[in-house]
Amino acid sequence: MSPIAINQRQLETLSQLLIAGGHHDVAELLAASLERLVSFWPAHAGALLYVSPYGDIVRLTHGPLDDEARNVIDQARQGFARRNEGREPIVGSYSLESGYDLIELPLQSGGQGVGLLHLMVDGHAPSERGDGGSPIDEDLMVLLVRAIGGEADKLAMLRRAERDLRELHLLYEIGQSLAINLDLHSLLDDIKLRAPRVVDAERCSIFIYDEATNELVLEIPGEERSYRMPSERGIAGWVFSHGIGQLVNDVEQDTRWYDAIGREADFITKSILCVPMKIGERTIGAMQLVNKSNGRPFTDQDMQLLTTLAAQARSQLRMRACTRA
Repeated sequence: MSPIAINQRQLETLSQLLIAGGHHDVAELLAASLERLVSFWPAHAGALLYVSPYGDIVRLTHGPLDDEARNVIDQARQGFARRNEGREPIVGSYSLESGYDLIELPLQSGGQGVGLLHLMVDGHAPSERGDGGSPIDEDLMVLLVRAIGGEADKLAMLRRAERDLRELHLLYEIGQSLAINLDLHSLLDDIKLRAPRVVDAERCSIFIYDEATNELVLEIPGEERSYRMPSERGIAGWVFSHGIGQLVNDVEQDTRWYDAIGREADFITKSILCVPMKIGERTIGAMQLVNKSNGRPFTDQDMQLLTTLAAQARSQLRMRACTRA
């Protein structure tokens, strides 16, 4: 593969993109890295795939990729999985009919293959470019993508640790609230207000089954009224009826979606995570998180947290039943 030219100022600036400080999440870090790589190489366009230690996948593109380049990138990504690498990463180069070269560089972190970087560059040799740069060899390119993969992993683990701490704090606070009083509404309001902050969701809704009317009843903190829907309708109704949690990241594509309450409350729902609330074998309601921030999908970790919170509410309901007996 022919070396690519870059001058010293560009090389110094390029190294700065490997510093994770100031980036809120992994996708933001990788987007900034890809944008700067495309700019400083220079490349016509670029694409990046990253798989975190927790299985989260980031897919990014920057700049216009032609159909041929997209097809090559899609083929390279098919079946990619995070795995241990027993050898040094290999830099690949593909000549495109458009006259560009598509460079493929494996992202690595700690000896693991964690993703793929593709750059669509000018197919001419550096001597024909006239930019006065000095060539970068494959070794330096490999070091750069290793550093990007390593920084992405470090940031992913940091954010996961922060999330775990927020979850523990939330569960502690809910546990304290449970120990202090037997007021069910106070506990449910605590969950509704605190849970969205931990998982970066817009809202937490709790449906309680009204056996007299066969409806699910929703109360929203700060509103004087309640909302009702048939107990078998919607995703919450399906979860209530079947007793199985559901993770739906695009409600419009789900045939169970029922938007009557959303229209009534003037609220737009895009994604839902919903779990049943049970006492023994009897399902008495459903708890759901709505709309992950920045359009991100709900995850299995979100499901685990919501299931734990539903269990907290179940404990309160059981204690209330005992005090009435």
